[in-house]
Amino acid sequence: MYQVGKNFVNTADQRIARKGKRLFVNAFETHEDIGTLAKLTSWILHNPQTNNVVLYFPQHFRVFPNTIAPLACMVDHLRNTGVKVTVHNEVPELNETCFDSPPLPSPENLSEMVRPSGIVWKYTNSSEVAALLDTVVEYLARKLVCEQGVLLALEWCMNEMLDNVFQHANVKAGYFMFQLQQERRRLSFCVADQGIGVLHSFAGSRYKPSSAVDAITLALQRGVTTNDECQGNGLWGASEIITLNHGQMTISSGGGAIFYNRQTGQIKNFDTVYVLDRDTPGTIIDVQLVASRPIDLLTAFHGDFDPVNLRIESMEDTQGFLVLPLKKASVGTGTRAAGRDMRLYIQNLIQSSEQPVLIDFAGVGMVSSSYADEFVGKLYKELAPELIGERLRFANLSPTVKLIITNAVAMRRGH
Repeated sequence: MYQVGKNFVNTADQRIARKGKRLFVNAFETHEDIGTLAKLTSWILHNPQTNNVVLYFPQHFRVFPNTIAPLACMVDHLRNTGVKVTVHNEVPELNETCFDSPPLPSPENLSEMVRPSGIVWKYTNSSEVAALLDTVVEYLARKLVCEQGVLLALEWCMNEMLDNVFQHANVKAGYFMFQLQQERRRLSFCVADQGIGVLHSFAGSRYKPSSAVDAITLALQRGVTTNDECQGNGLWGASEIITLNHGQMTISSGGGAIFYNRQTGQIKNFDTVYVLDRDTPGTIIDVQLVASRPIDLLTAFHGDFDPVNLRIESMEDTQGFLVLPLKKASVGTGTRAAGRDMRLYIQNLIQSSEQPVLIDFAGVGMVSSSYADEFVGKLYKELAPELIGERLRFANLSPTVKLIITNAVAMRRGH
């Protein structure tokens, strides 16, 4: 806590407090906290003599995508409108999110970021969306064991949400953040923008929602769109996926919000969420999915639409194998961490397709015993015996690599 001279403000009993142009953020976890921060910021800027805001983050608090992506969006919006925003941050976890200066998903940034999770990404065009999603899906395939259909459903949902910013928000940038909860096998992501909001996006259409909550409810219906070039199934499809998966979703826009939790059966409406800018109130979509629950997209879309997994298709060879070049796919072959990533990757491939997987060891001259055990040994132990011969093949193993892998499998099988 800052306790020196004029900067000292005792705000321990408040989640967010204001003192002059200074805002002290002690807790920031819900959409109500986002509204409070927006409200206090607006009060500061109502003074025509004030054109700067100082944010203090003086203590540790938990970092979640549903608040940090909107925070980055808010700070960026203020700066773009000429407001000087100064950030004093004593929370290491918050600093790691890059919320104060979100990176663009350029090839350089994506290649340098070993861990794309827990970071706020700012995107400004469809090419950046594609690059970001490719990186996120590849990362998830290596870090999270997903039941059948989950990875493709996640990719579909994220693509729809990110693209909505360009289709409906009338704004040049969106903000995206995702996070893994490994023990609970859950993934959460949030997309935020400072655009015109869902209610204003219906202006000029044949739909006439009377409130922000009505507009959000309308946007969740199948076939409803504000843009004739779109099918209007993005939010509807996401809600159907969340229903099957027992996940949850919160949509906040234009002063209204809807919270939907399929697991508990709760649907809550809020119509008094404060926004920073009434002309561009923005939209925040927060989604949580459970990787341990399979998702049948054909069922989710009522049999009308079955998305093609282009990532899987791109791996298929002329003989119907999904080919994984290990030298390119694996970040080294010497550590257990690298072996674990590849084991999860193969498990997710097997869950995502009925085709056999061919692991190509061409160019791999050596693997460590720990890598072989964590990757192949545990893979053989965890997969059903009948799946090994049908679904898994190896090619181009050097004699040394073959011996190490054979020993790892034998040890795991107790031979």
